[in-house]
Amino acid sequence: MNEMRGLLCAEMENLLERESRTFETVTNVEIQEMACERSGETTVSCSGTIVAAYGAENTEFPLTSYRVVREDDGWKWCGEA
Repeated sequence: MNEMRGLLCAEMENLLERESRTFETVTNVEIQEMACERSGETTVSCSGTIVAAYGAENTEFPLTSYRVVREDDGWKWCGEA
């Protein structure tokens, strides 16, 4: 979880534990056909899909646009745009 914390903006850090519990039963996570590009100063737009197994069923989550901020000498993920 510490590795994930280092990728999150300060605003999102308080949600880390709750969000990580959401995915405790997820297995076989795979990102397919990911492509991202900068679209503005603080937005990254991505296409592709996250495929994850919940039990015996695969679920697909389309990638979307994400907000990023510069903190601690690096870019941090700050949720969906």
